[in-house]
Amino acid sequence: MDKTLAQCRQLKLKKFRVETIYDMQFESKYNDVIHQARNCNVEELDLNFQHQVGRFIDVTRVSGYKGLVSELDDMFEFQGMLVNGNTSWHVTYEAFGDANKRTTWQSSLVVFCFAWKVVLGPKDNGGLGVGSISALNNALMLKWLWRFKNESSSLWRNVVNGIHNSSRKPMHALGKKTLNGAWYNSIKVLHFFQKVGINLSSSYKLSIKSGSNTLFWLDDWDGIGPLADRFPQLFDLDKKKSCFISERMRSGTADWAWKRRPSGPTEIADLDSLTGLMTQLRLSDGTDSWVSLLSPDGSFAVRDFRSLIDSALTVAVDHPVVWIHIVPIKVICFIWRACLDRIPTSSALALRGVHFSSIDCPFCGNKPEETNHLLVDCSFSKEVLARIYKWCGIDVIQFSGVVDLVRFAAVWGRCPKKRKLLLAVTYGYIWSIWRARNDKIFNQLIPSVGKVVDEISTLVFKWVKNRGTFGNCNLATWFCSPFDIL
Repeated sequence: MDKTLAQCRQLKLKKFRVETIYDMQFESKYNDVIHQARNCNVEELDLNFQHQVGRFIDVTRVSGYKGLVSELDDMFEFQGMLVNGNTSWHVTYEAFGDANKRTTWQSSLVVFCFAWKVVLGPKDNGGLGVGSISALNNALMLKWLWRFKNESSSLWRNVVNGIHNSSRKPMHALGKKTLNGAWYNSIKVLHFFQKVGINLSSSYKLSIKSGSNTLFWLDDWDGIGPLADRFPQLFDLDKKKSCFISERMRSGTADWAWKRRPSGPTEIADLDSLTGLMTQLRLSDGTDSWVSLLSPDGSFAVRDFRSLIDSALTVAVDHPVVWIHIVPIKVICFIWRACLDRIPTSSALALRGVHFSSIDCPFCGNKPEETNHLLVDCSFSKEVLARIYKWCGIDVIQFSGVVDLVRFAAVWGRCPKKRKLLLAVTYGYIWSIWRARNDKIFNQLIPSVGKVVDEISTLVFKWVKNRGTFGNCNLATWFCSPFDIL
């Protein structure tokens, strides 16, 4: 940097931009930059100091902040002050004698924040379905416990049984506390489920065959809870508390091994209830196994239990967005942001410290550019939506906002295929309105209602043809009505 400035010492630099990483020598860095910029007669100085993680720092908290402002004032012979916002900051200096001369120091970072628990949440709960690493890790560890229960003849299970003596123990006691390691860490995942309030017994059931692998008292084999917790007095009377179901059911009848015969009204009533429960149990040849209630085929899927954990750890949002595969994911993500009012409209940017000459709607110019106004309430957008829905054979109603519009498309009609097509058309409408808005602001292209309608119909046709599974998908039929391709 010093060599570059030395070569430019005889030049009149209009703007000098420096990007560097914040470290312990931060103050000496910006002092050196200011000194070199003064020697090169720089008119505009643009400094970006970042942390190593990429976040802009708050220079007001730097001990040499007042010295920085003083140096800038002295260098440019300006007076000014720092304006610090939540997501961006800038310093503006006005000249004493020349009102047309201005130097601006501004960070280019503008962030639209989302609650991280919302982003991590499953799509069914209104999130983006990103999922947390913690949920994935715990679901993977739970898979080993699942395999331990189902793979009764595997070599690795016999090794674990030999080390931890876990052949006749319930799920939460399969590992020894004195033997820390990978297997005991897998057992601790059960405590994690209890901590976050997830009842695992509601996510699986035991498929009883021979009953030779399922503990009679300690396993929850009927989906209500272990018998030891429901009949504690009878459990205390049993001589062998770690017995299997096959040891208590022989030839279809109960085979008890009591320390003494049950007596008293409570014990007799519990025995009658337990006997009635056992009469409903039919043993057969085969191996007992766990069956997942979260998957159609009953097999364990990490994604199902990861989603279950994320549902407990994240925040559910009343979100109308339906994720359909015929619409590109970037478009649906934009719809998701629009429903949460997190798109960079002029009004939203102004609230975050980005200044415009006007924040009015670029289409009508009558109201500030906000999400609901731009995409639903603007007269230009209303005319486009009316033509698009007329093409679909639907009478347009008055929508209160983007959420109302998307929710209408998500529940419209009785035919799932037509509803999916209407959702694609609605998503294409919102996406095309946003693109038309950007073309007008950044490319100075004047949009027309007819042109935007044609772009929507063509764009959605490409989605349906390339990403959908509709057989009769030709352009002539599509332009008559999108539902004619069904």
